[in-house]
Amino acid sequence: MPPKKKAAPPLTAQQQEAKHAKSNKKKEKSDNFHAGEMFRLAVRAARTAAAISTEEPVIVTKPAPSASKDAKAEDLPEIDGKSSVGIVQVKEMMRMFRGMTKVLRAVMWFGGSSVSAAATAQAPVHNVRPSSSTEFSSAAAMFDEYKAHAVKYRFRIEINVGPSVSIDAAVAYDPANNGVYGTLLAVLPARICKQVTVPASYGTPAAHTQDALWEMSFTLPKGATADPTAANAVNTGVWTDTSLTAIDYGFMKWFVTPASATVTTTIHYWFGVDTEFRMRS
Repeated sequence: MPPKKKAAPPLTAQQQEAKHAKSNKKKEKSDNFHAGEMFRLAVRAARTAAAISTEEPVIVTKPAPSASKDAKAEDLPEIDGKSSVGIVQVKEMMRMFRGMTKVLRAVMWFGGSSVSAAATAQAPVHNVRPSSSTEFSSAAAMFDEYKAHAVKYRFRIEINVGPSVSIDAAVAYDPANNGVYGTLLAVLPARICKQVTVPASYGTPAAHTQDALWEMSFTLPKGATADPTAANAVNTGVWTDTSLTAIDYGFMKWFVTPASATVTTTIHYWFGVDTEFRMRS
């Protein structure tokens, strides 16, 4: 029979303490590694969500669960006499990313009118400015930057006489220059323009309706045409801080031929600007 192995001598108190310390250190290193992995996955998930929000502008998110649903630090089991506080912090970060809305995209509506003098042509310039909408301030309070993508421009011309008179009008979009047109023919070479013959019209049309209204719909050009921080700047295709409200995305420029005698013309117009808001983070 093989000889029996001799039993190992019992460890001294100092050796037992060193072995226990080594074991605790190994467990602590393992716990730190797992906490770090959870943190790394949370950051990766946040970056992935941000990348997706860039490709898909409209994101609907559910509200984040209340903090009471997450375990508190004092309720977690201790590991080698230490509370798992790091795990709680990681869970809080993941919950924050899960509940954050990164992007809002909505149509900003606003409008106005311009009136000519009697027997006088009018050549107003209407600014494409999303901040003119009453809804803009609410969105600006929640997001850092905004950018316009497209425009719906609806209009109607009112004449202050009974029978129809011979009045022609034209309007064009200019992305960079707010100078007025001097003649009807000067409007027509623009890439985005519309010429209309004005019928008799007596009442003021209601906002957002399509009855008896002309409409122009177009996508805004890409690329900034001016410094977005400058006063009265033209800003297309780039993100702008929501605190900068005097920013235009081009101009709708008119020329309405003059009528005779005491006839005046009134242009009623509405903008619907497709605007995107986002958080820098």
